[in-house]
Formats: sequence, C-alpha cells, structure tokens
Amino acid sequence: MTLRFLHFSDIHFGQEDRLGAWEVHNDVRAEVLADCRRVIADGLLEKRVDAILVTGDIAQQGLEAEFKQAVEWLDQVTEVVGCPRTSVHVIPGNHDVDLTLMGKTAKTVQDQIRALATSEIPAFMKDLSKDSDNPLLRKFTDYRAFAEAYGSDFHSTGRPVAIHSHALDENRSLRFVGLCSVLVCDKDDNVGNMVLGPSQYVIPREQQVEDVYMMHHPLSWYKDCAEITPYINSRARVLLTGHEHAPALKKIVYDDGWEQLHIAAGALNPPRQSTGYTFSYSWIEFSHGFEEGSEVINVTVYPRIWTSSTRFGPDREKTGGENSVRIQLKVSPPKAVATASAVGARLENPIPVQYEHEEEVAMPTNEPLPNRVLDQEAFDTLRFLFWRYFERKTRQQVLVNLGLLLPSTRVLPEAYEKQAFELAAAENKLGVLWDAIMPAVPPDERRPNPFTAK
Repeated sequence: MTLRFLHFSDIHFGQEDRLGAWEVHNDVRAEVLADCRRVIADGLLEKRVDAILVTGDIAQQGLEAEFKQAVEWLDQVTEVVGCPRTSVHVIPGNHDVDLTLMGKTAKTVQDQIRALATSEIPAFMKDLSKDSDNPLLRKFTDYRAFAEAYGSDFHSTGRPVAIHSHALDENRSLRFVGLCSVLVCDKDDNVGNMVLGPSQYVIPREQQVEDVYMMHHPLSWYKDCAEITPYINSRARVLLTGHEHAPALKKIVYDDGWEQLHIAAGALNPPRQSTGYTFSYSWIEFSHGFEEGSEVINVTVYPRIWTSSTRFGPDREKTGGENSVRIQLKVSPPKAVATASAVGARLENPIPVQYEHEEEVAMPTNEPLPNRVLDQEAFDTLRFLFWRYFERKTRQQVLVNLGLLLPSTRVLPEAYEKQAFELAAAENKLGVLWDAIMPAVPPDERRPNPFTAK
C-alpha cells in the first residue's frame, strides 16, 4: 500500500495586502491546481491523496479573514487531488500568530523565557501551562479555530502538538507529529531564541509506528536545540520543515544505523521571487516493504518548482534529472547510546544522544474520539463545517443557545469553543448541533443528519 501526500509551506495568505502582489500570488496558487491536474492527467500520480500537509505560515498576520481564504483554496486543492477536505494536517508558523493580541504580560513572559538558561525552561513552561489563560496562547486565537476544523488544534494548553495517524499496511503506520515552534514568537524572532520545550519533543516511541515530525522552524532556530536534537534525530524517521523558503532533501545515516530523511519544503508563496527563492511544493509517497532482507520505508518525493514558462514543473536539480527521487530508509531499532554524527552529511549540531534520562509521557497515537462518537467521518465533517462556515461570534452564540457554553459579554478564546464542542459529544447533542449549522452551509453541501437515530 502507498500513502500519498501533498506538502505545502509558507503560503502567506494576506501578504498581498502589504506587497500589492494579488495577481502574482493568486496566479501561483491557481497554477498549483493546474499542475496537480496535469500531474494526474499525465499519469505521473494517481488522483488519490491521503492528506494535505502544511508546515506553517498559512497566513500573513494570523487573522481570521486570511485563514478563511486558505480554507477556500484548500477546498479546491482537495477536490482536484481526490482528498477528503477534512484531511488537512497543519502546524503554525510565525506568521500564523496575531501579534496584536500580545499584551505587555505576554511580551514580558516571552522575554523571561528567552533569558532563562535552557535547564530552567522546562519547569517554567510547565508552570505556565497550568494557567487557564496562558498568555502565550492568546496570539493563536484565529489559528486555533482554523486548525480545529481539521482536527489539528493543540492537544492541550500544556502540550501544543497535533497527532494524526495513517496505516501503511497491517504491520506499519505513519504518525504525523505536528509541533508548535512559535510558542515564544514576536518581531524579535531569531536563530537561537525560539523555544520548543520537552512537552513537545519528548514523544514516546510506539511499536510498528514510524514518526513524521512537522515543525515550521528548522532545528538551528531553537534556544533548547541541544536538548531537542537528540530526541528528534533519533525518533523522527522523516522531518518536515518550512520557514527558510529554500527546498532541500537530505538523507542522514547515523553511527548506530538509524536512517532519517530531512525535507525542507521551500515556500509556495515567498514574498517575491529572487535568487535562491522561488515558488515550490511537493508530492510525497510512503510505502513499507523489504529489500535484501531489510525492512524499509520507501519515501518518493516529487518536488515541483516554478519554471521560466510561469508554471510548475519537476525540480530536476533535486532529483538528478528525473520527475522524482526515491529514498529508502532502513528500519532498525536504535542502540542504547548513539551519536548524532552523520555518514555522508553534516549536521549543524552534532550532539550525543542519551536515553537514560528520558521523560516518559503518555501520548495517544491519535486524538481519541469523544464519548458517544461512533462515526469518525460524520464527526470530522461536523467539526469542519462548524468552523468553516461560522465566524467566532456566531459559533459561540450557537453553543450558548444549545447550553454548551455559558453566556459572556466578551468573545471567548477558541479553547472554550473546543471544550463546548467536545461537550456536545458527551451530552449526545451532536445531532442538534448538526441541525443548527445546516442553514449556514451552502445547499449543495447539505446532507441528512448522520447523528439522528435510525
């Protein structure tokens, strides 16, 4: 079985307002749709994509209107490539946060974290996560509403990750681990002053599961890089990053035999074309099998890049002149102690990997369905339509009307909506919630209530 994904990064819906580049950027996004149709029509790839992967910077200023634009475009992409439109896995980038929502408290807290020794960061972040009104999370208000439509909102305030799993075959599955690199983020972002924290990078291994980590910023950007690198470079079979706008592929073989692939997405819409920066995206296929007695994960990447004919074509520089490149990764358990020095590649931070002091934390392989939810597809569709067609005030009023949210004189943070939505499942109110949103859904998308007892 082959799993197929589209990988986008740095789309920057809304930067046209600042740059006055509506025609160019909208044309590039239209050409993505045309390129996908052409790839399928030419028989290069099938019209069957399991999910869309977006490694951050969907928006420009983290505003609801920008995310609405993104959803409309993603709807078109999923239709063209034969992907369920609810199957989009996203993580935030630095442009997906609304910096206008950061008050003095949030700025002070971020400055405190950046001033801490790396050994002091975990305890500080853990204490901060206990605050129900965590100041670091306010800037994600519109992003989290966008992400929740796709089931990609943060697992919790203390663990801002999103997990999605896909079965490769009866023996192996892929687990996409989406990390938030922008908990500490403002106009002072720089290499070495971003923070991840152990609640994100310590993800326990799962038997027969291969992890694909998605993170917007590459490893060198983190203040706690020395702590992060051993975990990610010994647990992520594939690492997907964005932010730097330069597409790249790098297979790394470590001294203990662990094999890993780094894929830097490049940018679908960098602010402007220039030397070394152009429009790009990729198709990625995964399969599991055996070669010469070794168990392997095959990763085939079809990098697409803007050409002189003002449309997308294969990035033959990355593939040795072909339409795609196939990277084979041997599956082998790591030794008790390994080094991060690579064979045939140089890592920016060669650090010993030590496992004896790991923090073990319970992490589900996927978001569990709330109680009473028996139909995953129906629940995903309801969640998508709710966040797709209602603005925040309307969503909250609907939830108040159904007794799922207490009335408030102010617009509440998105986390309250998420809790109310989950309460609808617990109180067997998904059916009435479905009926409440149908009038706002376009007629051609309406369907019978799947939660009504047959």
